[in-house]
Amino acid sequence: MKLFALFDWDKTVRSGGYVLFDLIELLVEKGIMDENIENEMKEIKEQHREGKISYEDFAIRAVQIYREIYKWTTN
Repeated sequence: MKLFALFDWDKTVRSGGYVLFDLIELLVEKGIMDENIENEMKEIKEQHREGKISYEDFAIRAVQIYREIYKWTTN
């Protein structure tokens, strides 16, 4: 089983953009994944920013999206 560690999703260590979104953007630019996943991430980001979902719900949904990305890139 492969294990991955994703950290600094919220710009704590790395200055500039958010790794959470930058990686998805890169995968879309390279044609590795569909824009729908990127749009879904943008939507939950906006929902959190507007206070419609909690940080915890945002984090859980982001992990679920990244699980889908893993499925896309390993099949």
